[in-house]
Amino acid sequence: MSDFSTQLASALPQDTGSGPEWVNALRQNAAENFRTHGLPTRKDEAWKFTGLGTMGQNGVQLATGSSSVVSEGSSPKPLAESECRVDMLDGQFQKQTGNPKHGLTVLPLADALHQGVAGLQNLLESLPGPAPGSDSSAGFSALNTATLETGVVIHVAAGTDAGRLSLSWSTRETRVPLLFNSRVCLIVEAGAKLELVEQFESKHENANGSNIVLQANVEENAVLNHVRFQQESEKAALITRTEVSQQADSEYAYYGFDLGGGLVRHDLHASLLGSGAKSGINGAYL
Repeated sequence: MSDFSTQLASALPQDTGSGPEWVNALRQNAAENFRTHGLPTRKDEAWKFTGLGTMGQNGVQLATGSSSVVSEGSSPKPLAESECRVDMLDGQFQKQTGNPKHGLTVLPLADALHQGVAGLQNLLESLPGPAPGSDSSAGFSALNTATLETGVVIHVAAGTDAGRLSLSWSTRETRVPLLFNSRVCLIVEAGAKLELVEQFESKHENANGSNIVLQANVEENAVLNHVRFQQESEKAALITRTEVSQQADSEYAYYGFDLGGGLVRHDLHASLLGSGAKSGINGAYL
């Protein structure tokens, strides 16, 4: 493993944290995988054009534990009006504004894990592992799961048009650059509809990193429109993975706009698991 991977592995918590036993097992298995294989390198086919050297050179350290620090004014001005907005600061659910439509439930990941939200366990356990013969290619996902605690769970009840939900991501200025891990879990039940707008834009110029995994289950005849706008600091790193599972006659449309960031990578996979399912992947970067 690289020195950077070794440093991150040594910072992983030794215990499995709080939560149900199945969550602790997920964390433990992922931590063992990461300690063995570390982060991907250019030797991994899917990562041969993505170098991680700048993160190590910037002295990025793993952010561990959760914080209750409230940083007013850290969130960027919203791109568009929405019925409900969630501010994610340093990968953590910070605050929710607006009134979610009936049938839309938004919870911090830690609360959802303790409440046992229906379908959440199956979704989290369904995250695909590394490709055959490339044990480190999914290193960021393993690191994300090993520290699984912070994030957001979004649930749209069957037949509900939940309108637009905005997720605003930002990081605060820190003494040393930190790598924040966060998970987004989306369950859009049969016949439901949601527009998700993600905005990545920090007011402070910093060299922090964000490692975010988004998992979505779009059930039969459901629609998920997903817009992502990213304008991070030229020193910042943003590593994201989106896994969408689509059932019969469902629709997923993605529109991505990348205008900033020092190191930015987005692995996006849509699995069409039923007849009539449709995916549209669109993006532009500057």
